[in-house]
Amino acid sequence: MKKAGMLISVLMGVSMSFFLSLTGTLLSGHFTVPMWLISFGISLVISLMIGFIVPMKPLTDKVCAKFGADEKSIKGKLISAAVADLVYTPVITVIMCLVMTSIAGAQIGNAMKGVDAELGQTTSAHEELLGEYAEKQEAGADEAELASLREQIGTLEGKREELSAQYAAMQAAKPSFAREIWLSLAVCLAVGFVLCYFLTPMFIRIVMKRM
Repeated sequence: MKKAGMLISVLMGVSMSFFLSLTGTLLSGHFTVPMWLISFGISLVISLMIGFIVPMKPLTDKVCAKFGADEKSIKGKLISAAVADLVYTPVITVIMCLVMTSIAGAQIGNAMKGVDAELGQTTSAHEELLGEYAEKQEAGADEAELASLREQIGTLEGKREELSAQYAAMQAAKPSFAREIWLSLAVCLAVGFVLCYFLTPMFIRIVMKRM
């Protein structure tokens, strides 16, 4: 019986980790396969630890008994799913959200450094051209040469504005744990409840048939 419980915990852990990590990564708005795999790996370790530490079957049986519900009834299944969801999902979601926001924030931060460096170079080149234009204008340079400098200055001004807008957009897109966690937690709790309600009875039947 203990072996059956452990096997059910493993199956639930893998399933919960797969779907919750996929949900959380999609919600972050920065979905990539490597990021999802990292999230899945972390979620799997956490869910397996919870499954081995927390005796889910005795816990759900006690809660069902407290509410006077038969564990095989719809009420009992709803209660069991809610208990399992509250045990697994918040811990997985909080840690997953911390990891995802840290990784995405670091990636955007590195990109911002590159844009900032390019913006600095563009600003310096713009200032040099302005100085050169003023000198040539004062020296009485021909109009063709001055027109060429004005064109270059205009190009650099456009590039500087574009880089400034790009930097501001990256800054706005940088994820914040405090901002992301509540939506992630609400959605993942809903997904986790559905998974627990449908998958737990299915895994119990599969494992018991093989025992």
